[in-house]
Amino acid sequence: MTRSRPDRTVALAALALMLFLYLTAEVFTAGALLPMARSLGVGVGAVGMLVMVYAAVAAVTILPMAALTTRVAPRRMLTAAMLLLALSQAGIALAPSLGWVVLLRGLSAMCHGAVWASAPTVAAAMLPGRPGRATAVVFVGGALGNVLGAPLVAWLSALASWRIASAVLALLSAGCALALAWSVPASLRPERSRRGAQVPSRHDVLGVARWCALVTLIAAAHLTTFTFLAERAADAGVTGTGLAALLLAMGGGGLAGTLLMARLHDPHPRASTLGSVAVMTLSLLACGAELGPFVLGVAVVAWGGAYSALVVALQAFVLRDAPEWAQLASSWYVLFFQVGIAAGSGLGAVLIARSDSTSAIALVSAGLAGCGLVLATVATRGGAAPRRDGRGARVSTSSHDTLRP
Repeated sequence: MTRSRPDRTVALAALALMLFLYLTAEVFTAGALLPMARSLGVGVGAVGMLVMVYAAVAAVTILPMAALTTRVAPRRMLTAAMLLLALSQAGIALAPSLGWVVLLRGLSAMCHGAVWASAPTVAAAMLPGRPGRATAVVFVGGALGNVLGAPLVAWLSALASWRIASAVLALLSAGCALALAWSVPASLRPERSRRGAQVPSRHDVLGVARWCALVTLIAAAHLTTFTFLAERAADAGVTGTGLAALLLAMGGGGLAGTLLMARLHDPHPRASTLGSVAVMTLSLLACGAELGPFVLGVAVVAWGGAYSALVVALQAFVLRDAPEWAQLASSWYVLFFQVGIAAGSGLGAVLIARSDSTSAIALVSAGLAGCGLVLATVATRGGAAPRRDGRGARVSTSSHDTLRP
C-alpha cells in the first residue's frame, strides 16, 4: 500500500519516538535513583536492581516476542506495546511500594524485544527501496534514548518529582500508541507471511557471536557504574540540578559519539572500535579516581561518548556479518545486550551494598571495559566474516556491500 508523505513522516517519527520512550523507561531508575529511594523508603541498591529486573525480563522474553512479530500485524503489535508501556508507567507513578514498581516494570519489559525486532523492518517497508534511510531515521530515537533519557528523567524528578516524570512518560507513550495506530499501514503483514525464514550456517553464527560477547562486556561495564552514577556524583558533591546537568552533558557526549562513529566506522571499523573501548576504559578509571567534580564531569562526558559510539559500532558489525538473517541476528544481539545490562546493574547493586566506596564500583567497570578491549582486539582482527551460502560455501562480496547493512 502506498502511503502519502505526511502519513509516512508521522509513522517514521512515531517509530523513532517509540524507541526513545522504551529506552527512557529502561533507564528511568538511573535518572530518578535517589528520589525514588527516599520516597519508597528503600536503599539505592534496591532501586538500582530495577534496571537488572527490567533487563532480565527483556532478555528472557526477547526471542519468543521476536518470533511473535512474524505472526501478528505490525500495527497491532506496536500499538499494543506502547499501550502496555503507558499502562506500566502510569502504574509506577502511583505505585505505593517497590514491589509494585518491580511488577509494573517487568510488564513493559516483556515487549522490549518485539519493539526492537519490528521497528526497523516496519520502517523499511514504509520506504521501499530506501531501507538504509528508513532504519537510520528510526534509530535516531534509540540513540537519543540512550543519551538523553536518563537526563530528562533526572531533570523532571528534580523539577517536580519522579512520579510526575513517570506520568509524563505514560502520557507520551499513549500519544505514541495513537500515532502508530493512525499512521502505520494496516496492510503491512507479519514477516513470516512475506518470506521464508533464513537459516544461518554455523560459521555465520560464530561470526555474530563475537559481537554478542563483546556487547555483553561493554554493557556490563557501563551499567555497573551508570546505574549508581547519582550516588557516585553525590560523593563528589554533585546533586540535584547539578546531577541533571551532569547526565545531560553525558548525553551530549553520547550524541557526539554516535554521530562521530557514524562517520568513522565504515572507513575505519577496527580503529574506531578499539579507540572507543580504550576511551571508555580510561574514562571509567578517571571516574574511580578521587579528583573532584570537574575531572568527574569530563570523564563522564568522554565515557558517554565512547559507550554510545560502541553501541553504533557493534550493531553495525552484526548487520554487516549477518546480511541474510539480520532480524534474527539483531534479536540475539539485543538478548546479549540485555544480559550485559542485567549483569552490570546487578553487580553494581552487590558492590554498593558491600562497599562504602562508590569509586571502587567505577574501577570494577574499568576492569570490565579493559577485558572488552582485549576481546575487541581479537574480534576485529581480520575484518568481516566472509559470507557463505546455505551449504557453507564462501560467497564473494565487495567491501561496499559488507560495510553497508
